[in-house]
Amino acid sequence: MKKLAIFVLLLLTACTATPAPPPGMVTVAPGVSFILPAPASLGRELEAVQLVTARHGTDVFTFEGHLSVTHDRVLLAGTDGFGQRLMQITWDGKILTPDKASFLPDALRPENVLADVMLIYWPEAAIRPNLTGATLETAQGRSLVRDGETLVNIETQGDPWIGTAHLANHPWDYDIEARCALVAR
Repeated sequence: MKKLAIFVLLLLTACTATPAPPPGMVTVAPGVSFILPAPASLGRELEAVQLVTARHGTDVFTFEGHLSVTHDRVLLAGTDGFGQRLMQITWDGKILTPDKASFLPDALRPENVLADVMLIYWPEAAIRPNLTGATLETAQGRSLVRDGETLVNIETQGDPWIGTAHLANHPWDYDIEARCALVAR
């Protein structure tokens, strides 16, 4: 009986010793976490369509992104050239609901795609306090920097909501070019 009590105590201690990560926490580079900002932190509601070209190593993928933001929810969906849904992710500030097509590689995580979108488009004030393990620098575009090394670099041409944005994730060897058009404000 004493061994059972010790086992239960150890089990309970193990459960409390490793707290669950906050909702919406996404690893955006090795050792760098980003808690997705609340949808309302964008400061506006909108519908946008993006033509996205993603490169990883020698692989190149092009897809259409559909972004819908209200004060209560962010919905991001990606479709291929035939209209087939590749992924969809919903974030309401508390619950992250990712879904992706079974044929996509495991390395493609919808929550990382949403994090990249937020790093590009959300206001600096919504991003900066939600980063751990790197700092946000904004002297030229946006960069996530740790110990003088640029991990993620973001460049935009004009207003990214009606133009082009480029994100390069150096540690994970991928980059994204997104051409965006607002559909509704």
